[in-house]
Amino acid sequence: MPPALVLRAARAPAENDGSHAPHARRRGGARARGEPLSQARDTDSGARCVPEKRPRHQSRRARALQPAAGEFPPPGGKRTLARARPARHGSFALRARRQAVSVLVEKRGAVGWIVFNQPEKKNAINDAMWRAIPAAMAEFDRDAEVRCIAFRGAGSEAFAAGADISEFENVRSDRGAVAEYDDLLDRVLHSIQDSLKPSLAMIHGYCLGGGVEIALACDLRYCGQSAQFGIPAAKLGLGYNIEGHKRLLETVGHARAREIMFLGRRYDAGEALAMSLVHRVLPDAELERYVDGVIETLCKNAPLAIANSKTILEQYVKSAGAPDTARMRAAIERCAKSADYIEGRRAFMEKRKPRFTGK
Repeated sequence: MPPALVLRAARAPAENDGSHAPHARRRGGARARGEPLSQARDTDSGARCVPEKRPRHQSRRARALQPAAGEFPPPGGKRTLARARPARHGSFALRARRQAVSVLVEKRGAVGWIVFNQPEKKNAINDAMWRAIPAAMAEFDRDAEVRCIAFRGAGSEAFAAGADISEFENVRSDRGAVAEYDDLLDRVLHSIQDSLKPSLAMIHGYCLGGGVEIALACDLRYCGQSAQFGIPAAKLGLGYNIEGHKRLLETVGHARAREIMFLGRRYDAGEALAMSLVHRVLPDAELERYVDGVIETLCKNAPLAIANSKTILEQYVKSAGAPDTARMRAAIERCAKSADYIEGRRAFMEKRKPRFTGK
């Protein structure tokens, strides 16, 4: 198995090529070695240089990724990932290790991107990829500059075609392994659902099994017309996890959830929209442009107001216990006492656009 590419923070040239996301802010320097993103993935060798090579054509929007033969997919245009800037002065360099991780984690301005990067397997999610998600979410949650978190798959053939079944013999072969795997999935899904920052899934092509779980854990889901959805647990003899059932039920309702789980069939983008599995379907060529606009809106809106709504909504859909009224009231009070609330009122009276800071 070729070594997987993982990420650590490093300096990058400060040229302005316009690739950063909305609300990018100047930062003083690179992330120190040993911070959480790099700690989660020990390295067996030094930094790996990616050759300058133009990828096969794909739109630069929404951090488009298209793998070029024999090399790691750049985030768009002619630049390699070693030169991509997550903010104005920082970038993620690439490091190699023996076990495949195949998740690309990038901060681009105000947006944290998590990209499933196993295009040769239609971005199937292996054990190491599952484990990388909570660490990445925790890093983005701690970063005050990050306003929203977005998920996608490398290329345009798949968001994620489910869990990597080739690993099931090892990671789901007995009762103890199944329980451990389900606990891992719960941690992954809750790391997304419990974040106070809005999350978004941009879906090209296949979104199956575990890919649907990730998409449903996100707050917003947008797909291209090529998208296909399905949960084939009944065709694999697989006991689908509790949290996945819960989120599916909340999203599409009892009748649809039963059909999806019992039949295990695939649904096209139009069917997914009809059952509210996604919020909107776009022509494939327009999806990334539309998602760019959604991300821009999320980054411009008041972070505390979004966090307040997400807190209240998640309290009402949690699986156990009554909604935590004190926690919900505290979230509302935090908004009422915030500088953003004052800014919002002033901007309205002055007929100008507000500039929210999350304070």
